[in-house]
Amino acid sequence: MKLDPTSLRLFVRVAEMGTITGAADAEFIATSAVSKRLSELESHFSTPLLHRNNRGVELTPAGNALLHLSRGVLHNLEDLDLQMRDYTSGERGIIRILPTCQPSRSTCPGRHRHFLKNTRILVCSLKRKLAR
Repeated sequence: MKLDPTSLRLFVRVAEMGTITGAADAEFIATSAVSKRLSELESHFSTPLLHRNNRGVELTPAGNALLHLSRGVLHNLEDLDLQMRDYTSGERGIIRILPTCQPSRSTCPGRHRHFLKNTRILVCSLKRKLAR
């Protein structure tokens, strides 16, 4: 089994809700599928992550560690997705300007000014090159 975001997300949901059934209902997935994912995680790490009882589940120390790490991983994956969408939409990018003379801070060609004004995140690379 490879670690995957779906298994981690389900584990986090189970930990937050305290029951496998509650997590399955919240995620619109069969209880048996959630239980199987949890068993696969425990097998992958070769350690119990949950104590199951008739009232729900409790995290083991390893489960607490996985919960903390999983939240970070899932947050990073969400951030990765958002940043890459910014490139697709044109809100994030790189402009390379190679002026042939000393650039002035107050001057910026019209189309570049419009782009800079409407772009949230931008890396601007400005290099000076002498004209020959």
